[in-house]
Amino acid sequence: MLNLFQHLQMKITFKKSFVIIAGAVLFFVLSAILSVRYPYRDRMYVAQPDLKAAIIVLGTRVEDDGAPSDWLRKRVEAGVAIWEKRATEIINTCGMQEARDIGDRCDLPKLILSGDNGWKRKDEIAAMKQVPSLAQVSESSLMEDGWNARTIDSCWRAKNVLGIDHAVLITQAFHMPRALYLCNKLGVDAYGVVADDGENNVLRSYFRDWLASAKAWWDINRGYKPEHAAVVDFL
Repeated sequence: MLNLFQHLQMKITFKKSFVIIAGAVLFFVLSAILSVRYPYRDRMYVAQPDLKAAIIVLGTRVEDDGAPSDWLRKRVEAGVAIWEKRATEIINTCGMQEARDIGDRCDLPKLILSGDNGWKRKDEIAAMKQVPSLAQVSESSLMEDGWNARTIDSCWRAKNVLGIDHAVLITQAFHMPRALYLCNKLGVDAYGVVADDGENNVLRSYFRDWLASAKAWWDINRGYKPEHAAVVDFL
């Protein structure tokens, strides 16, 4: 009888310990996720004050035939729209000053297509270049950086390879908090412009991005460095 009582007591103690440990792990993971999702949310709705800040269109899914997915097309279109708006403001502000020696104050912002050029998955850069509205961006303002399989790669290379200090990120709302967290933590003063969701059902994407936020926190705190950190052959 005593042995049975001791056995039951051990089972109860084990269950309590398991619940405490599981609760602590869950609390830690949720804290990590919230520390990613919320600190920079205000930057989704406030314009980047630097008109010349680089506009970074972040890559996403490509269709099986190589065409841009609805999300990717919407991102490019949003990027072009903000580039046109800012380019017009700069041109109107400079006016006749362009003929004077005023340094680079009248340079137009760069529009950067950032994603995977096919080295790991489908070619996001080639897909983005299929979006018709991209033709409205001047050739001198358009750049490509195709060595980024992940959002953190795009942010890391933007700072450390392209030398970008200020940026406007273009992506969907479910992805924007994580993108802003990563870029700002890696030294890019980033704000966001939210692209339309199109016809996609984003509930699953919100859930997946919340889970990805835990990994984003981990990557930042362990000092992540991308696979192609040293590659500089961007266009």
